[in-house]
Amino acid sequence: MSLVVKNGNVVTPSGIVRGGVLAEDGVIARIGPDRSLPTDSESIDADGSWILPGLIDPHTHIGVGPADATVDRLRASWESESRGAAHKGVTTIISFQGGSPIPMRDEHVPWLEQQIAWADGVAYGDFAFHAIMQTDGHLDEQEELAKRGVVGFKHFYTAYKPGKDATADQISIGYTDDGMLYESFDRLATLRRDGADVLAMIHAEDADICARLEERLQHAGRTDLAAWGEGRPNVACLVRSESASEISRVTECPLYIVHITTAEEVDVVRRMRALGVPVYGETCLHYLTHTLDMEDRHGCYPKVIPSIKSAADQQALWRGLADGTLTTVGTDHCTWTKDEKLGPSGKQFGNIWESLPGMTGIECLLPALMTFGVRAGRLGIEDIARVCSENPARRFGLYPRKGVLQDGADADLVVVDPEARATVDADYYEGWIRDWSIYEGWQFQGMPQCTVVRGKVVAHRGEIVGSPGHGTYVGAATAATETA
Repeated sequence: MSLVVKNGNVVTPSGIVRGGVLAEDGVIARIGPDRSLPTDSESIDADGSWILPGLIDPHTHIGVGPADATVDRLRASWESESRGAAHKGVTTIISFQGGSPIPMRDEHVPWLEQQIAWADGVAYGDFAFHAIMQTDGHLDEQEELAKRGVVGFKHFYTAYKPGKDATADQISIGYTDDGMLYESFDRLATLRRDGADVLAMIHAEDADICARLEERLQHAGRTDLAAWGEGRPNVACLVRSESASEISRVTECPLYIVHITTAEEVDVVRRMRALGVPVYGETCLHYLTHTLDMEDRHGCYPKVIPSIKSAADQQALWRGLADGTLTTVGTDHCTWTKDEKLGPSGKQFGNIWESLPGMTGIECLLPALMTFGVRAGRLGIEDIARVCSENPARRFGLYPRKGVLQDGADADLVVVDPEARATVDADYYEGWIRDWSIYEGWQFQGMPQCTVVRGKVVAHRGEIVGSPGHGTYVGAATAATETA
């Protein structure tokens, strides 16, 4: 089967091509002027808009839920969130190993096979997984997981420390100290030398620093959004990012720091890269659009871990993306319902300690970056392709099958009209959560008009036209095999 997307501006690694893309049997067969494309294929008119490689969200938590969450919730989340992602131009989702506190395995089925089965048959776009290293026993699974295409191995590096972090008690996350981090990095480095495309990842926060400051702020009666930021300060992230970077250097294990929030961490990544140490930085959308002084507008909705920081930090993140220091943008997307987000008190304002951290974001990724990145002059359209498509594909073993518009790559693409506008309300969303958002009432300019996954149109002119189950698992091992 063939598909032509024509009359657009195609963003390729070698520049912008005026014309279109021919997809045959799910892969790109040709990019060029419209006159070079066949006229007897199904066609989509881009009407002069940008044609970008499909976005890859490298940081999601599909199905994350509270203590009473069920497996049915996880399955349902894969259908709803992949539908929303495809509707807004995200063609590949990389999720961490499921929704805590859902068990990662039953008596007989390894967690990866379990989650592939949950997503298979319902996902609209393609998907892959990261593993979370919570115990020494998890380290023994690294080799087998690497063989099955898992490339991201995440460590909550001194974050979520039992007895020190209320969120750790709520969501049952494990804890990684210096010794475990060193051991894990050392093992991952060995796997890399043996040919595995694996990457160490850290959530960098010092739980001891945060616990002391949060206790002080609560005793002072603070309940606002800024208190959450002050209780999880820049230095708590900096000391862990610095330490992990040194362990990365010594063990020769590349490091990917997830959801960077601070100017100091941007400087760490820049300095280590200048020394030749492969340390990569990711930030998340909400850190680019929100600051800790927004209590009056949003209340507890922007509560997230690590916390949203200052306007100065925000500007440093934008500069880091523009100059290549930060290589990727994710969303940290999860699906708390409004009742779960607000917690027992049910209050949006003055409720920073009882509300839950986390938020949705996958359906706002591309429109927000078009609005506050491209239209604001902070990023160019080719930067969007770099940080949202090519770089995550390169970091996580999916390149050149994913993340790029070139011959032989999967025909994953999104047509983006730079003039189209949308206001964020309940009708904006295709995903599960529609009744609360940190972007409620915001207007975006630069909206996806058509999304194609492996040559199949899954969303067009605001409507989902694809089918659940078109998505498939694309771990690094399968990507390497199929593009060899």
